[in-house]
Amino acid sequence: MRTLPRAILLLTLLFAISIRLLGQSDYLDYRGELRSWPVAARPELKVQTQSISDGENTLSSFVLSGAGLRLIMPIEDGMLQRPPTARYSASFSHRVVPDFVLGISVFNSGTFIKEPSAEEILGYLKALLIRVQKGTTIKILHGPLDDAPKADFPVLGSFPLYVVYEVSDENTGQSFRRAEYFAQVNDQLVVVVYQNRVDAFDRMQGFVMPIIARIYPQ
Repeated sequence: MRTLPRAILLLTLLFAISIRLLGQSDYLDYRGELRSWPVAARPELKVQTQSISDGENTLSSFVLSGAGLRLIMPIEDGMLQRPPTARYSASFSHRVVPDFVLGISVFNSGTFIKEPSAEEILGYLKALLIRVQKGTTIKILHGPLDDAPKADFPVLGSFPLYVVYEVSDENTGQSFRRAEYFAQVNDQLVVVVYQNRVDAFDRMQGFVMPIIARIYPQ
């Protein structure tokens, strides 16, 4: 009788592993055009702060402007602006979580994917898997092939398609998880990114997801 729970557990684990392996295989089976994240630096968004008071309460926000966009993002305790990087138009860290990154990347028309559609994002995910650097492993955890491919909260005025994947460095033993939300603002693609160490990713979602849900174009 004691072996029954263990047998069920083993079957459950094998079933879960087979689903995950099938998922990776399905992304590799995509036959459309590949889309890689551009190496060139993203157009910069300048970051300023604004405060609005109703006499009793004061609301502080980041104002991100540039590349024909003006975005408003709430300021939460612990958020710090990061130095400029090529990957992000603007990005932020957390004072006590060193590997936390909240980034916004702007793409002019035709510089990455044509539109934030399932077809185009599948081309991006396959490129991630097959163009990975030696010693690095990428595992897709969520994408357009999932049953619920869209975010269940608004991002920049819509409920966009999003992807989640893990990147592991076999040489250092370090790994991180990244979620990317693909939104169209006017004629530009805007990708909102949350990245963190794998063991801290879920723990910080309660902090970062309400911020992402309250970013809006002005």
